[in-house]
Amino acid sequence: ALEHVRVGVIPMGTGNGVATSLGVRSLQHAIAALVEGHEARVDLWAAHPDPPAAGPTGGPAVSVLAVGWGAVADYDELTEVRWRHLGPMRVPMAQAYIV
Repeated sequence: ALEHVRVGVIPMGTGNGVATSLGVRSLQHAIAALVEGHEARVDLWAAHPDPPAAGPTGGPAVSVLAVGWGAVADYDELTEVRWRHLGPMRVPMAQAYIV
């Protein structure tokens, strides 16, 4: 059902995992890729909450990037609470620290 979904990637997050994995290096690069119609196939997954969400569409929540191990909460707490003052460098530092 999601085969024809088009998603634009704007790298404005903390780690920019999706943008990085797709080779999008900056906001300017993302805009150029969108304008020029560059496409890449990615795996999407959808979660259908029960009962259905009361969001604007009432449809499923769709995600591109998912991590399935328990260190995610530790990583988030480390990068967003304890090490936020370190700026962007905290992201690769936390990845090395957690692993």
